[in-house]
Amino acid sequence: MKKSTILVLILIYIVSFFIVGLIGISIRSNYQVSYVSEILVTPLEGQVINESEPGHQVKEIINPEDPDHARYEHSYNYETDYVPNLIVKFKVQVKPDNTTYNTFETIYSKSSLYSVTVNEDNTVFIAVYDSYTNIDITFQSSDGNRLQTNLRLMVF
Repeated sequence: MKKSTILVLILIYIVSFFIVGLIGISIRSNYQVSYVSEILVTPLEGQVINESEPGHQVKEIINPEDPDHARYEHSYNYETDYVPNLIVKFKVQVKPDNTTYNTFETIYSKSSLYSVTVNEDNTVFIAVYDSYTNIDITFQSSDGNRLQTNLRLMVF
């Protein structure tokens, strides 16, 4: 190849590198992340489940650097009576609906007294195998804020 051809190719490579870099920066500057503000847990219909003391509690978390973006940590307390083959069902909702990362992690200690199944439609099934069981589950947002909602189920 001639020297002029090689110089033209190098020049095109350098110019294209800067153009792609500038376009990438402009696209990234318009990208906005919508964070999770709360995770709601509701029991599904048709179950005999009662709210226990201290009941449903909400704690508001306000970041002093961003006071317009309030977050809410919930704590749910439920109780039910044990029957054989007991399965308690809950629906987990991440709010707002248009959040960028709408997934959550389910944190609980494994036990032979119960099993927890999280389905793709955000329903949680808790199969209880014995009476007098306390089940603590934490739902944590996976958007970097680590917003938590706690669920306690007491089976008598």
